[in-house]
Amino acid sequence: MFKVFVITCEILIRSLRLTFANEVEIKSDWREMTDTATVKIAKKIRVRGLDLQERNIIDVIKTGDRVEIKLGYNGNNVTRFKGYVARSVMPTMPLVIECEDEMWSLKRKPVQAKTFANHKLEDVIKYACPGYKYDVLNTSLGANYVVRTGTAAGTLLDIEKTFNFKSFFRMVNGEPVLVVGKPYGSEDLLQLPAERYHFQKNVKENRLQYMRADDLRLKIKGICKVIKGKDLVYEFGDPDGGTKTNHYTNIDFNTLKKNVEADLKAQKVDGYQGDIVGFGIPVVRHGMIAELVDEQYELRGPSNRYHIDAVTDTWGTNGYEITATLGWRANNTATERSK
Repeated sequence: MFKVFVITCEILIRSLRLTFANEVEIKSDWREMTDTATVKIAKKIRVRGLDLQERNIIDVIKTGDRVEIKLGYNGNNVTRFKGYVARSVMPTMPLVIECEDEMWSLKRKPVQAKTFANHKLEDVIKYACPGYKYDVLNTSLGANYVVRTGTAAGTLLDIEKTFNFKSFFRMVNGEPVLVVGKPYGSEDLLQLPAERYHFQKNVKENRLQYMRADDLRLKIKGICKVIKGKDLVYEFGDPDGGTKTNHYTNIDFNTLKKNVEADLKAQKVDGYQGDIVGFGIPVVRHGMIAELVDEQYELRGPSNRYHIDAVTDTWGTNGYEITATLGWRANNTATERSK
């Protein structure tokens, strides 16, 4: 007997609770800093407030209202997004509600200029983004690092431009955690089992391309920050290849060189690139590991495990899909990948 799966949702916007929508799309990508969500609902919805007066829903939802989106099947909904209404509701048919995650708040949080002498990245994050749980790469920012007057999000962008450390929020136990420089190695991910995508069982669409190792063009750049003195840097690989940057602490140049060359060898192997489309189960987040199983070609096991770089939830009239974009092979805790 087949089990029937009916898509369901729960959308909380300030005091509103919606169990319906025309369409929901959530995009989460550690390379993009801000997760976004778009909710489309019918235009002619009226809401009765505490004063018992009815108002059009477009007049009730305001910029900055808190948002939580839960999606699933048969009422078993999972929180897939938390954030804020990013801008005024667009009066289209249907209505379009655009949302951003906790980074929306940091884009508006003022920060005053300050110089940090021989401090770690964590110290700057504590100063610019107080009050948040965070998971930050353990590394120095050098002898002197200057935070400019601006916003907290601006500080994070300056760190990215200078050191190539990406910043983003990741939901951990339903709450946002600010992650800096650790897309694949943040603490909440290390103990999670890989989610299995079986091509013949739970994959809706395969948008993957199988690449041979000889066709992969890749260069590894290893950096070890030094508090006093010049940073250690070593590059190895194809000059015309995409650059992957790894950051290290407390190692000498010979160890840095060995690590970079070993990482390139581990990455330049036959494997998949691209997107894989599943249903609303399994539920994945970027940074998790996807294990690919294909009975047709018997490609399975640890050699076919990949970190997930991006996840897109699409919920609506066509059902519930979760699209995962594959990143580097899951044999290390690399801190960066080029776009």
